[in-house]
This record gives sequence, structure tokens and C-alpha cells, in this order.
Amino acid sequence: MNEFNTDSKALRDTLKALKPFVDPKPHIPILGYVKLESENGMLSITAINGDRFGTEPSHTTFKVKTPSCPSFQIAVRFDDLNKIVAKLKEKVMLCAEDQKLLINSKRLSFTINGRDPSDFPSSTNERGTLIASTMLDFRDLQKDLLFVMKATEKSDKQHFTNGVLFDYCVPERLRLVGTDGRRLHSTFPQGRCHTCASDRHQWIIPVRWIEAFTRLEMRRDVTYADVYFDFHEGDMMYWRIPSHDMYGMVECMDTPYPDYEKVIPDERISTFRLDKKPMLESLDAILPVATQDDGRDMVVVHANGTINLSARSESFGTASAEVPCTHVCGPETRFALNIQYLIETIKLSDKTVLMSNSAELEPVVFEYPGTEKLAVLMPVRLPE
Repeated sequence: MNEFNTDSKALRDTLKALKPFVDPKPHIPILGYVKLESENGMLSITAINGDRFGTEPSHTTFKVKTPSCPSFQIAVRFDDLNKIVAKLKEKVMLCAEDQKLLINSKRLSFTINGRDPSDFPSSTNERGTLIASTMLDFRDLQKDLLFVMKATEKSDKQHFTNGVLFDYCVPERLRLVGTDGRRLHSTFPQGRCHTCASDRHQWIIPVRWIEAFTRLEMRRDVTYADVYFDFHEGDMMYWRIPSHDMYGMVECMDTPYPDYEKVIPDERISTFRLDKKPMLESLDAILPVATQDDGRDMVVVHANGTINLSARSESFGTASAEVPCTHVCGPETRFALNIQYLIETIKLSDKTVLMSNSAELEPVVFEYPGTEKLAVLMPVRLPE
């Protein structure tokens, strides 16, 4: 009988890190399983998820180190394994026999029914030609991805709005972009980028994978966790975090991404600097009027020396607020925005935000001082 010994805390931490990558309600049973594979003194636990099984799979593997580890393989339901490991406090002994996983820890013994590991989908090692690679710090990348992901759709439709664009727009330069068709967020992560071709390359990563990745927690004793992304021909992204023995792959979406740069105005005539706190307080105060059943979920912004906000509802009436601002340049301007989107956009700033606009029906651009983050909101038509 092949046995594997490890620390219960290490196993719990591994399963906790793996959980975001396991489908909670899999439409195909095997997606709720993980594969345990011990080899060369390492226990690998692998999960797979995807918006459509077989089309957009994402294999994610975490490893637990051990001094000695005879080889075995088995696939078990993640929830079964996770519930049992959560109860263990001592050293853990694992072994697999006749498609069953045996777990012993001091006075406790469990047997989990498993499946043939060959039923578990395998990840490909045929990576093809490397096109681009990037090394980033996880915590900085996490913030950038959360910012960009805010503007994406969260549905399961196979559409460019359900993904985050990794755009190697120029050599050695990566831009992250997300949009739902009504707003757009973009930023340039700070890290080392490398492209193997002189022309531009783009990949769309499913937002479902992005959500799982941003929920990872790095150990507190690791101050700088390097994340490596490798993009290969055939629309496959491989990633790894060596300091935490994590690695995986995800198939990129094959839907085309529009020319998002056309949405970002080249010319920004009027610019105003806003303070986050008073702007949010004012928007929150007039929100009940703008979101009435007969309201239009919009706020009219009239910017001159101050920001004048107004909302209207036939049943409720009207509301208005004055917010101090710094008039950076350009003439006064007037436009209307979806109030919920405007609130979310202002919340993303640390303290101040620059708001720019050129005309009533032109996109409104928000910039966050000290960063390369950019948000664009499409205006709505002003009321008559």
C-alpha cells in the first residue's frame, strides 16, 4: 500500500487555495473532483473548471512537499476531501487503493470513494511557440485585475465582455482591459514583460478564471510573490507562482475583441479634479431620487467652478447637490451618466480623481492620479 504523510495544516491551506478553482455546482460531475497525484516527494492536487467544459478548461495545480512519497493517483470529490481535512489537527497519512482514498490522522480514519484518475481531464504539455511572457507581483496584479474586472460582465455567455483582455500593445508593454459595452477600465501593470514578436498580440482570459485567481491568498511570510504568465500560440496561457508551488493553465477565449482604443477620446477639452468623499456623499444622497421606478437611474453633471449634480423622478420630485472641485482646464461642461456606474467609478479612487469630457454625448474619462488606471463611462442622453 502506497502511503503519503503530510502536515494537516499544509493540506488545509492547499485546499483553501484551490477552492476558488473548483466548480461549486458542476454541470458535469467530474468538474467537482480534484486529482491527487504523489510523485517524487510531492503531492499535487489539481482542479479543473471552465465556462464550457472541454472548450475553456482551466487546470490549476497546488503542491504539498513531503520527505518521502510513494506514487499514487486518484480523483475524489473536492467537497468530501475538504470537509474531512478541516477536522484534522495532526499529521495526515494518505493512501489510495481500489479507487478509494484512505485518510488517517492519529485516532481518526476515513475512506473516501474516488474515481479512476484517467477520468479526470488532462492538461496539455504541448505549449507551442512562446509569444509573450510577463512577471508581476501578485498583490499589485490583484489590485489591477480587480479594477479592470469591475467593468466586465459576469454572465456565462461567450462574449468579449465576459473576459479581461491581455493586450501586448507594444513590445515590452502589457495593458489590461475590461468592458461591458457601457464602460471601460484599463491599466498598465508594473512588471517585466517580454514579447517574442514585433507585432501586437492580444489574449482574452475568461472573467470566471480572473475572479478565482484574485481570491487567492498569499502567505504573510512572503513579501513578494512573483506571478509568471506565458502565452503560447494556440491561445493558451500558462501561469505559475513558484513561491507557493502553484501553477496552471487556462484556454483563452476565441471571440474577437473590438478596437477599444476608439472609445478612449484623444482630446479631452474640460478637466476637473474631484475629491472622493464629498462626491460620494452627494451621489449617495440623491441616489433614492435617481433610482425611483419612474426615474432614469441617471444623474446630470454640470461642471464649471463646482460640480452641480441633479436627479429627477416624476413621482418623487427632484434632488440636487453642489460638490467643490478644482477646475483644471477647459470650459464648463454638462452631461448625464448612469448614477450607479458613476458611484462605482468614484469609489475606485484612493482620494481624488480627474474627470474629463469634451461634449454632451462624448465619453467621460476618469483618471486616478499616481496610477496608470483609466475608466471611461458612456454618457446617457440628457432629459428634455
